[in-house]
Amino acid sequence: MVDGSQFTLRRQGDVVEAIRTSSELLPRFQVIGRRAAIAAWQGTGCTPSWVLGDPAMMWVGLSCDGRPAPQMPKRPRLLECAVFDAGQGALDVLCGG
Repeated sequence: MVDGSQFTLRRQGDVVEAIRTSSELLPRFQVIGRRAAIAAWQGTGCTPSWVLGDPAMMWVGLSCDGRPAPQMPKRPRLLECAVFDAGQGALDVLCGG
């Protein structure tokens, strides 16, 4: 728990998966990512070097025992999507990248 945000941490080598398990109204990645980095540091004793993800789930790269942190993975390709009213209470989604 960090500043009201609760996380479940899963470590694989020098990367921690931080899953936010607390409910928060309109969480911003900058705030939640900082809290996830602190949670990873508290849970491992290693220095966080980067955080990638979204306010619900993040990966934190760690520098442990003097080793450099692993490289940040490339971001997956993002798609832009538009939601349309398809009528009769149905929605349609059109995505392009």
